Amino acid sequence: MTPCSCNITATNSFIFIIRIGDWEGGASTSKGDTAGLTPRILRTVSIPESFLFFTDIGQYTGEFTSSLAEFNEKLRKVPLRSIEFHFKRGDFAKWIIDVLGDNYLAERISQIGGSFHGEELRTAIQRKVEERLNQLRGLPSKAKIVYSPFR
Repeated sequence: MTPCSCNITATNSFIFIIRIGDWEGGASTSKGDTAGLTPRILRTVSIPESFLFFTDIGQYTGEFTSSLAEFNEKLRKVPLRSIEFHFKRGDFAKWIIDVLGDNYLAERISQIGGSFHGEELRTAIQRKVEERLNQLRGLPSKAKIVYSPFR
């Protein structure tokens, strides 16, 4: 089943589906240490836990993501209107904390601020996500991801 065939309900609080499990929260230090949470943060989640991209309440784009790496790739192609919509609402940070358990990245994205719009906002979010992916994978901080099966 794909999210496109699901009955999707959008609310003002969340526009993605979250399954609440037994996990009690993601512990990370201010330096981004994951206290053993790297496998959880980098995993692929189930469809009900995936992030669904909307451009407005009830306006699903047909795009979804099930992992942090895929999220990074989808940021390249979803409409800017969707990125701005979710960023203003704090949806990216909420999904990253509640589903992936990465408090550090969520804080970094939340700190981007409202002065970025359009492609600058897309680039700023992508930069934070790529830096975090590289850190979690043990790559140098300036390394670029050159291959992904989601491109």
